Amino acid sequence: MFGFLARDTVRQAIVRAERLTTELTRIVDRLFAPFPLDEEKKAHRARAVDKRARTLAQWLDAQAARDSNGDEAAWRLKPCPSLIFVNGAGELDQKHDQDLRDTCVMLLDRAGCDLLTICDITGHSYRSAQTIVKHYRARNVDRADAGIDRLELQVRKEGMKG
Repeated sequence: MFGFLARDTVRQAIVRAERLTTELTRIVDRLFAPFPLDEEKKAHRARAVDKRARTLAQWLDAQAARDSNGDEAAWRLKPCPSLIFVNGAGELDQKHDQDLRDTCVMLLDRAGCDLLTICDITGHSYRSAQTIVKHYRARNVDRADAGIDRLELQVRKEGMKG
């Protein structure tokens, strides 16, 4: 999530990531302190969560700019700030390897790979890959949009108002 500078060895990249993780963990309460979460007012809470997310993004950008001296070409692998985020509860969170494996299964499925090929690539069991596809396949944005379009047509056809 913190990237890999071209000038660094693998060990140096790991040490840098560990240092930044430790530093962020140490200062996160201070970073988020100006944006308290109001449990009573949902709109206020949502704004505070959004401000926390922007503050985290600014902190990550500042670390990347400092370590690369602002040179985009300094990265062997650019930082991936979407792997660390502020969750709906307003807390610091991060993607885990399991999240990424499930995403890979779905990307392979959408690319037209059969389940056995998906299992060969990801190391999932057939049953596990089948469960993931069954669980997430229903969450296809294009299919959902098409379904809503059909629903709207049906509602208009029947003369419903809403």
